[in-house]
Amino acid sequence: MPFKDRNKRNEYLRQWRKDNPNSPLNGMLKHFYGMTLPEFNKRVEEQGGVCAISGMAPSGKRTRLSVDHRHKTGFNRGLLHQDINFAIGLFQENPEWLRKAADYIEYWRSRERRATARMGGETQARQKLPVSEDE
Repeated sequence: MPFKDRNKRNEYLRQWRKDNPNSPLNGMLKHFYGMTLPEFNKRVEEQGGVCAISGMAPSGKRTRLSVDHRHKTGFNRGLLHQDINFAIGLFQENPEWLRKAADYIEYWRSRERRATARMGGETQARQKLPVSEDE
């Protein structure tokens, strides 16, 4: 495939990717996660095509589940929705932080429900903060 003309090379590669849509994915899976496309597809099937945590199917621009893995060891844990996998990374894979975050959300959700019930089902309006004279 030695092309001197960059445009011809790019056109060839575009056509090759179109003709072999799974080949780049298979290479990426093998390189980063040590699994083949058939192994990935088997895991997708075992999980029912949804995220192992949320039960959500892939959505948006991403049409596949993400491989969740431990960065320090490379151990593959499961397949997750991209947003869930990203969130775990933001929490630095710290289970204590994730539990505290869940407790925090549940605490404020229950307070919101009680406040809404006291107001006869209406949601509480946001209070405007006083503006300083500097602004």
